[in-house]
Amino acid sequence: MKKTENNNSKKKYLFFGIGIIITIALIVILAICLKDKSTAKIKLDVRKDDIYQWECEIKDKKIVKLDKKEKVGEDSNKGDMITEVYTFKALKPGKTTITFTFVNINNKSYLNVKNYKVVVDKKNHITIEEKS
Repeated sequence: MKKTENNNSKKKYLFFGIGIIITIALIVILAICLKDKSTAKIKLDVRKDDIYQWECEIKDKKIVKLDKKEKVGEDSNKGDMITEVYTFKALKPGKTTITFTFVNINNKSYLNVKNYKVVVDKKNHITIEEKS
C-alpha cells in the first residue's frame, strides 16, 4: 500500500511541476505578444549643466506625440555627459518627421540638427529612423 501511495505522490508532484512550467511559458509568451509597440524612444547625449539643450519639434502632432522626456545616466561613468530619452506615442497611422535642434539657450544659436522619419502603421505600431 505504501508503494502505491508513494507513486501517487510522485505523480502529483510531477504534474504540479509540469503545470508550473506550462504556466511560466504562457506568461512569457503573453508578455512578448502584448509588448507595447505604440511607443518608441530616441536617445540623445548632452553635457550636464551646459548652456546647450535639445529642442524637439514634431511636424504632424496628430500622428505622434512626445509622451515623456527623462534624463538617465547621471550617475554613470560618462563623465560630464548624460542621456536624454524621449518617448513618443503613436496617435494614428501616418508619416511625419521629428526634428531635434541643439540650441544655445542664451542666444538661441544652434550647433546641430537631427531629423527622424516616423511611421505609424495601421496597428498603431511606431518606427523611428534617423534620416541621413
